[in-house]
Amino acid sequence: MAIASSPADTHVPTAPSRWRRWQGWWGVLPVVLATVPVAGVFFPDRVFHIRDLSLFFWGRYLWFRRSLWSGQWPLWDTWMGAGQSVVADALNQMFLLPVVALRLLGSEVVGFNLWVAVPFPLTALGAYLFFRGRFSRPASALGAVAFAICGPVISTGNFPNLSWSVAAMPWVLWAGDRLLAGRRPADLALLAVTFTFQALAGEPVSLTATGALAFVYAAWVGSPAGETGWAERMRGAGRVAAGLALGLAGAAIQLLPLAGAVRDSWRPYGVGKDFWSLHPLALAELISPHLFGDYFTSTSFSALPWMPPLNSGRDPFFFSIYFGTALVALATFGAVAGWRRRWSGFWIMAGAVSLAAAFGTYTPFYPLLQAHVPVIASFRFPVKFLLVVALALAALASAGWDGLLGPDRRAAAPGRYRAAQLCGVALPVLAGVVTYLVSGACLYFPEMAARAFFRLGADVGVSNPAAGASYMLKSLPESSTEVMLLALGGALFLAVASARRRETRLAQVALYVLIGVDLSVAAWGINPTFDARYFRQPDWISATRGDDQGRFYFGGKFDGTLVEHDLDGPRTFVRPFDMSPVDGRGALSVQLAFIPGAWHAREMLSYDLAVLWPRTFDLAVARFRQHGRDARDRFLWRTGVRYRVLPTGIGGNRPSTPITYFTDIRLFDWGPAFPRVFIVPQATTIPDVRRQIDELFSPSFDPAQTVMLTAPAPQAFGREGPAAEVGARIVDDRANGVTVEAGVPQGGGYLLLLDSFAPGWRVTVDGTAAMVLRANALFRAVRLTPGRHLVVFHYRPLSFLVGAGVSAASGLAMLVLWAVGRGKAARRGLSQVRVSG
Repeated sequence: MAIASSPADTHVPTAPSRWRRWQGWWGVLPVVLATVPVAGVFFPDRVFHIRDLSLFFWGRYLWFRRSLWSGQWPLWDTWMGAGQSVVADALNQMFLLPVVALRLLGSEVVGFNLWVAVPFPLTALGAYLFFRGRFSRPASALGAVAFAICGPVISTGNFPNLSWSVAAMPWVLWAGDRLLAGRRPADLALLAVTFTFQALAGEPVSLTATGALAFVYAAWVGSPAGETGWAERMRGAGRVAAGLALGLAGAAIQLLPLAGAVRDSWRPYGVGKDFWSLHPLALAELISPHLFGDYFTSTSFSALPWMPPLNSGRDPFFFSIYFGTALVALATFGAVAGWRRRWSGFWIMAGAVSLAAAFGTYTPFYPLLQAHVPVIASFRFPVKFLLVVALALAALASAGWDGLLGPDRRAAAPGRYRAAQLCGVALPVLAGVVTYLVSGACLYFPEMAARAFFRLGADVGVSNPAAGASYMLKSLPESSTEVMLLALGGALFLAVASARRRETRLAQVALYVLIGVDLSVAAWGINPTFDARYFRQPDWISATRGDDQGRFYFGGKFDGTLVEHDLDGPRTFVRPFDMSPVDGRGALSVQLAFIPGAWHAREMLSYDLAVLWPRTFDLAVARFRQHGRDARDRFLWRTGVRYRVLPTGIGGNRPSTPITYFTDIRLFDWGPAFPRVFIVPQATTIPDVRRQIDELFSPSFDPAQTVMLTAPAPQAFGREGPAAEVGARIVDDRANGVTVEAGVPQGGGYLLLLDSFAPGWRVTVDGTAAMVLRANALFRAVRLTPGRHLVVFHYRPLSFLVGAGVSAASGLAMLVLWAVGRGKAARRGLSQVRVSG
């Protein structure tokens, strides 16, 4: 098989032939290779589980899927954090309708696996179509492979919102190219649809980066149909901007509630600013995977002294950032050769700027931007910009491949071609030589190498520099052979492939295969699966079924993990002998029930993954962590928490339930706490919600007698009748509403619902609109007249209603543009038929 094809193949051939028809299958290659690293999708009894999948996304998936199958479209999650808005959290992808349908397919395991796996072949196909507009089929396929299964992209399987957003990146650029070339209304609609899809995927960094790339690309590179002047490129950029704006409007149903939640949360105030920036030293893992530690095989961070200081104190955001020396060498060749000058210049610029942004707080300019640009201030984890670097390398590799095959380009610019040869070959040779020297020093001059690594570890922040030096003395020689062979092999194949030799064609094939195989091998295992039985409902959840309104508290479970040294937290975790370390962490994560709605268990102090919950709730959690056991007990009792997972012995003689994989904690039934809904006779005004939070821990506050309000209560609502027996009970409890029957004594009172307060909640009393009050800092209340009342709370946030209207209008505009464009195309075709006739 001859992989080398003429760059003239960039355009669709007119003469049919067996060879031309066969070449149409080049687009299948990247799709197949992108499916291999997520081949677990084909096993219905195994499930993807790496880190955030088991911690959060499995629970979110179960909760949403089960809600839909029960006939509800949830805007509110009543189970988590005393109830929290979910319409505002784009991680749920509630309005990304193709993905919603995908998650409903088959069994729960099959639907979840499809959600995780499908983005990667979709990414490969989109990248192939985008590159195909300018390069040959083999070059486009190689670029698509390079993007879809490089380390950063294949690592996004850990975050479905990010993987789906990345999958949309090349599709948006492809649609932008079509608009630049055709300037048709239907192409404008196509760009808007793809950008809407990406916006609804729920990842703001990649969304913003894609929009910026598409606009600057249109102004810099221009139409794929040929060279265009500055004025035409500006007009093209304007058309692209219009398509992107229409796409954002199409996603308003998600973006407007998200914006409202961000405004009321800690997210714009520096949350995550210093977290997960790319450490410059970590760049070594671009060509040597897992050099500083393998998360998948290590049992603890103590065995990986370099990993925490290079990753903001924890495991990496991307489990692999590997590109390989062969791919980097070919991309370097394409960048220097620059036979498509604007294309190469744009992607060099995009890659350089994105790499600098990925360094985040290790640069002086990124913190400055965070301090003065509100959008960037809300971005989390600068290392995400490596995804744009990946796209830039793939784009330059495509250009480099076609540059290898063009003798006319070599003749047109021999000096630049020779410089590209030199740079492309020198880079992997340099990497191989440096690897050889450093590993040789570890083997033959261990004392000198140990001192150097000790000093480097101390500078980087390794907690035990001696252990860090010992680790590197072992790790470097083990990885050096593979790195040197790949580097020198890539250099040799590139040197011969770019020369006028008889072996050129064979070297081109070898280089092509080397890049594909190297990336495929490195991507294998990044998204592991394990037996789906480990994802079943935790046994201890069943013990909370005795009180369907009572909440639970899992001691020490804060900030997305088990906080070390918390007075309520566990100290030990026992991994079954038949589990690998990474499987054990996945099984443990399910036991923590970070998303309790998956199993209809109510939790008071849940973790907010997206940092979108109201600041008042976060303040309450922070106060809780500062207090001792007595104050914690008062808070939990007053907020309706009956079941508590605590260290053994704290629960006294009450019945307890063991927690799987833990030896020192159990679930205790603390007995009835305050009910979820009850009548309070009087109110007091405390304008400062911080003071109200403090009162929830105070021994002097009696929530059965007094409700705290931020302002004087309005008039009482409801039809006044004879005094009724005091009490309240929930008669209907749904995702977006709660119905309560209440009896209020003479003098009136307040119905207090221990569910989180949020501006989108409305209430009717006996069919008449009333006012929802913020009560006891966190909860909801309504003032009632004496008598019996039917109180109905329903959640309809204004931002959602307005966003739905904007999305509907923009969707209609897209349909009109598409119909107009198709109609014009049909009329042109009919005119051509008449003329030919």
